[in-house]
Amino acid sequence: MLKLCVAGAAGKMGNAVIREATGKGHQVVGAVEAAGNVCIGKSLRELGLTDSDTRISGPESVSEAVGNADIYVTFTSPAAEVQNIPLVAGLGKSIILGTTGLNAAQNLLVREAVEGKVPAVFSPNYSIGINVLFRLAKVLTGSRGQTYKALHMQVDRVFLPAVLEEHRTMSATAEHLGITRGTLRARLQALGLYAAEETDVK
Repeated sequence: MLKLCVAGAAGKMGNAVIREATGKGHQVVGAVEAAGNVCIGKSLRELGLTDSDTRISGPESVSEAVGNADIYVTFTSPAAEVQNIPLVAGLGKSIILGTTGLNAAQNLLVREAVEGKVPAVFSPNYSIGINVLFRLAKVLTGSRGQTYKALHMQVDRVFLPAVLEEHRTMSATAEHLGITRGTLRARLQALGLYAAEETDVK
């Protein structure tokens, strides 16, 4: 049995992690939310998440919340991770980071905080299918920056319009694949599928 501290516990992903983990026999011993969240102070039992009296703490209590945990699982915000990841790594806790939207400087900071210090897994998307796609794209091209050029044209015809429709600003998943909105526009235009306005895609 693993003991978890979940940050972003009251959010959609935090709820899902708590329910899935406890359903598999693991224990949530700590829970954290952003300052001002209405769930702070409430127990996981009160929130209907699991049969546990663990209470959700504010960001000032991360050290206490993670104290008895084996793993820190976090789906919060880039600003929170810059503060929390170095702290949690300093306590020797394993980390699963699912937060997206970190800029280059923030990403470097959190990576430097964990590398060579604690086991950690970072991903912009934890879907099994998407991670298979990440791996396939990497194998096909040998470098993440060139991944999209190697994907088959017929996949483009299905996938690109969907990405453009669903992500009016680029998602972390698309960014991980080396896709920019400019790349999408150029590729779609080459396929004769989309005539973008100058202001539509940056």
